Amino acid sequence: MKRACILVVALVLAVALVGCVKPKAPEPTPAPPDIITPSELPVVPSPIVDPLPTDPGAVTPGNTVDDPLVIANFKDGEEVPVSDLPELTAALQKEFDGATINKITYSLQEERQLYRVDFTDKAGKEDFVYMAKDGAIIPITIPNETAAP
Repeated sequence: MKRACILVVALVLAVALVGCVKPKAPEPTPAPPDIITPSELPVVPSPIVDPLPTDPGAVTPGNTVDDPLVIANFKDGEEVPVSDLPELTAALQKEFDGATINKITYSLQEERQLYRVDFTDKAGKEDFVYMAKDGAIIPITIPNETAAP
């Protein structure tokens, strides 16, 4: 019995010692990879876009009727009464003496607002030219069409 008591005491002491021993600390979780916040991202310059068109006659929302290249009430393909455009009649007569205007229509060519002036020359040949608002003849070549120089 003495032996049994010693064994019990030894067992209790062993359990007490094991319970008092500081357990080994668990390994820490590895740190996540470095996270880059938006403020740490490299600054890449944005491309510079010229707000102005390369062609001053291009139709853009910023152009106004006061612009010499913008035609008021422009509607591509719509016919314009010849009597409304005496400056075009005079400019055409200056370039093609004796020509008669048959029809004038609004025409958007190469992003420019123009007038297409169909006319008959004094020899009776039908032809057309593109003209700017100020009466200048604009040389434009359109496939399958022939315009006067």
